[in-house]
Amino acid sequence: MAEKGKSDKWICLARDKKTNDVKRIWRRKKSDGTIVYKVRQNNPNPDATDGKWKCRFGKKSTATEAKQWAEKEGYAVYQSKDAFPFLVLNGGAWGNDKLSKKMNKLGQKHKRYLRMGSYMRTQKSQHELYLKYIRGTGNLAAYCNTKYRGEHSWEQCKKYPPCNSNHCGGNASDASYYHSGRSGNYTNLGYNDKVRKYMKELGLCLPVSGEKWHCEIGTTWRS
Repeated sequence: MAEKGKSDKWICLARDKKTNDVKRIWRRKKSDGTIVYKVRQNNPNPDATDGKWKCRFGKKSTATEAKQWAEKEGYAVYQSKDAFPFLVLNGGAWGNDKLSKKMNKLGQKHKRYLRMGSYMRTQKSQHELYLKYIRGTGNLAAYCNTKYRGEHSWEQCKKYPPCNSNHCGGNASDASYYHSGRSGNYTNLGYNDKVRKYMKELGLCLPVSGEKWHCEIGTTWRS
């Protein structure tokens, strides 16, 4: 079984250096043996009837050929076996696959890489974040256990699981989109009207008041 967050095939994503739009690289072998490539969001054939077009490659050498072609065309290329290639894990570990798939689709629709911060947390990490919040040194954070509110030690906290935050089950992520590539400046999802529209289409929401980055599956919008 593949490692969580990993695929058994290679994929290449090409970023236009002028617009920063990120799209898939497609490859097709013609009947005469020649290879043709296209950079498109979806299947190059609008009717999706030509099964010879591929955007996931079984061999690294084939993916590398696609990468080299796109680089010659002036694209910046990301080549990987990521199961969710539009997502950049930034804090925590991979969480709920259903959420990851929807977030990956969101990145694809917006043509940007998404920064997935604080994805899967432990109760201990939630305890640390909660204490920073109540001490005024951190962002808003959910309760870390089922009993204690306010100052308490980790020894007290761990006696009363489960963790109250949806981050602890991998069912929430503090998500943003990068302006260019897979690092650098980024903007929280909720500040972009187009992204909010895509989120609603995909069944995603921002359920925590004042947090335009806390993303979950659902229809509750408080931010």
